[in-house]
Amino acid sequence: MLSPAPNPNSGIYKSAVLLATLGADLAASVLSHMDEREVELLVREMARLGRIPAAERDRVLEEFRHRLMQDSGAVGGVDMARQMLEQAMGAEKAREILGGLEPAQSAAPPLALLLEATTLDSLAALVADEHPQLVALLIGQLAVERAATVLAALPLEMRGEVAARLAEMEAPSSMAVEHLERYLLEKLNSRQSARREEVGGPKRVADILGRMRRSVETTVLEALEQQAPMIAQKVHQYRFSFEHVLKLEGRALQRVLRDVEADTLRLAMKGLDEEQQQIIYSNMSERAAERLREDLESTGPTRLRDVESAQQMMVEIARGLADSGEIQIALGGGGGEEEGEDDVFV
Repeated sequence: MLSPAPNPNSGIYKSAVLLATLGADLAASVLSHMDEREVELLVREMARLGRIPAAERDRVLEEFRHRLMQDSGAVGGVDMARQMLEQAMGAEKAREILGGLEPAQSAAPPLALLLEATTLDSLAALVADEHPQLVALLIGQLAVERAATVLAALPLEMRGEVAARLAEMEAPSSMAVEHLERYLLEKLNSRQSARREEVGGPKRVADILGRMRRSVETTVLEALEQQAPMIAQKVHQYRFSFEHVLKLEGRALQRVLRDVEADTLRLAMKGLDEEQQQIIYSNMSERAAERLREDLESTGPTRLRDVESAQQMMVEIARGLADSGEIQIALGGGGGEEEGEDDVFV
């Protein structure tokens, strides 16, 4: 039986468009504050969206803007709206839509807003093939902690030259900063235009759910399987979960483990049975495996949410290595079977 076509005037449709337009991390954060029934409805609607024309997406965002104007008591206010719109559409378009809603007393320079709204990994990827002088200028505009993260994310062969140019750099002229701002806006907008129409569908849902706690993800997927089995099947095809990490072939799993911090791996192991733990041990050196066993035995009861967070970090590491072509991953069904609340201990 075919599902009815989405109703573009319904609240659930417009909410799904808004969430699906956001980055997967921000959408997952929003969904984490909703109850399971609301998450199930929104996920099902997002899975049905498919391609949305830019004009339709803009219509929904414009309505969101008007509702925000009418509700002066909305949590987060203009600042939250700006953050959401910047992540979805870029800083320039966000400023155009919000217009006079920008509070004059908290106005920030355009470049500062742009850098604040762009993830550090995205910044590093944007400038990885640019001249080291431009990269140094960019890093010089960031707070120390953010600058360190971007520098570390650059290709190895670039880091030394960028650091040297940054050390020699004097206070940049306003013209140089304006040039950097225009450059970043143009490059971000070109990337946004390449992905704007693909806001929904099973892959988008899988990406969003993959950034939520495993117990929440499992609950939503179980509800989808009962209410909309065809949609659930499509979502499963795009999922990459912690179980898939354990099924990686030896060299790929060893590559993932090299990037996992010891504390993260110890926490992730708390949620595994003996057979699953042995998969990890067998892909480590004897000395490292023995040290991990000792650390694990000395670790007391751990909150399930901390275990799930550690396992999710390993999933993100594997995804990153797959995106860079260092390992290959196979997608498909499967998923966690654990359920529990924040105060469950393992």
